[in-house]
Amino acid sequence: MTEALVRQRVEDWAKAVRARDIDGVLSLYATNIVSFDLDPPLRYAGADNKRRAWQEFFAARTGPIGYEVHELDVTAEGELAFVHSLNLVSGTLANGHTSDLWVRWTACFRRINGVWLVVHDHVSVPARFIVQVHGLNPIAERIAKITAEAGNQFQSIFFRDLFAHFRELRFVADHDSEMPHPVRFHLMDFEDG
Repeated sequence: MTEALVRQRVEDWAKAVRARDIDGVLSLYATNIVSFDLDPPLRYAGADNKRRAWQEFFAARTGPIGYEVHELDVTAEGELAFVHSLNLVSGTLANGHTSDLWVRWTACFRRINGVWLVVHDHVSVPARFIVQVHGLNPIAERIAKITAEAGNQFQSIFFRDLFAHFRELRFVADHDSEMPHPVRFHLMDFEDG
């Protein structure tokens, strides 16, 4: 019974994401939610910050949003439930690029006043993605080539105009990576050819 209720909450939430229904999306979360998400900051605390994060998510996309929950696993005991799934987020970004991104989602639900609400969630992506390159300046092209040759260990990043603003680009490997330390590329390392 509990598993079915939690599954229904997740299904309703995904429908709200696809409909851009911010109130429907936020109905999944407890007021004291603590969230570790893809975008900074490292942690969102409280429903107001979660609302801002979702508003930014919706503002960064135009047209329909695809949100599919795959392989949802629910474990429940008493007043707590733990879920994890692989979710596909798709659509068109505000800059016109299409996006299909698989994310890992983990959440802890607590039954509060008879309603299953997320008190903590964590969204992540694997750090071993292939670098994708579009319209780069020569320095960025060289960095992209080196990272691609290093193997499938870097998150997919579009470098367009990045080096006009930053002196350093840092790729941080996650715990699954074979790389023991973050990798740093300094522009000065590539300026001389």
